[in-house]
Amino acid sequence: YFPVEIDEFVEMSDGTRISIRLDRGITVSWEAEDGNADGLSAPELLSHLEGGLLPDEGEIDDGGELRSWHEYSLRLHALGISVTAEQLRQLPYLTEFSSDLSGLLTSS
Repeated sequence: YFPVEIDEFVEMSDGTRISIRLDRGITVSWEAEDGNADGLSAPELLSHLEGGLLPDEGEIDDGGELRSWHEYSLRLHALGISVTAEQLRQLPYLTEFSSDLSGLLTSS
């Protein structure tokens, strides 16, 4: 089992990153006996991460969405950044792996 902590952030036009949600995480398991991520590729890990990022059950505003756009908007408003859920949906959504995590993944 390999725990993965997820930090969702917004990157401002000046390159500043503001964390908007650091309360998610997942545990990924695979069939490697030595505890390494042998055979686990970045796309495979990303498919596991998607489940940890889904809106919470009962989030009516984002029902059927892969992200909690309304929650992100509310959290950003609390930080003084005015943006709507619809505006957020239109922005690029990128996934970055830490160097430690990337080092454990296969290239395929």
